Amino acid sequence: MFENFGMYFEQVKRAIFSFNSLAYDSKYDNYNDDTKLLAALIYAEAGIEDWDGKVYVADSVLNRVNSSDPYWPDSIYDVIYQKGQYSCVNDGNLKKAFKEVTDECFEIAIQELNAITNTDIIYFRTGHYSKWGEPLFKHGRHYFSKE
Repeated sequence: MFENFGMYFEQVKRAIFSFNSLAYDSKYDNYNDDTKLLAALIYAEAGIEDWDGKVYVADSVLNRVNSSDPYWPDSIYDVIYQKGQYSCVNDGNLKKAFKEVTDECFEIAIQELNAITNTDIIYFRTGHYSKWGEPLFKHGRHYFSKE
């Protein structure tokens, strides 16, 4: 009876995401959902950062997707929406970012989806290094760490 529940749940999640992404400016219609979601996350988490600061935030998502660590999900959607990982999901800023995302964030999302700039970054936070991982560097207001 419940064999297909997991697959059904995934379909519902993706349908909800697709509905939310309708808030984008129509000029972004040709981008796939992963690109739209990554661009929105970049804007929500690093919108005031410079180009490199935005790139490093994108890399934290993509490195988790590509990680062999079973803790990290293997899709952009699931990494971003994993409980407790990105503050913009919890505080509503990601939802707002769908309406405000910039061309620059789309450019960075596309660039990083094609080739990740920094393959070490897994964690970042503001104010200080995360209690998880090994500190790498500070850039802008973010502190970046690896596993």
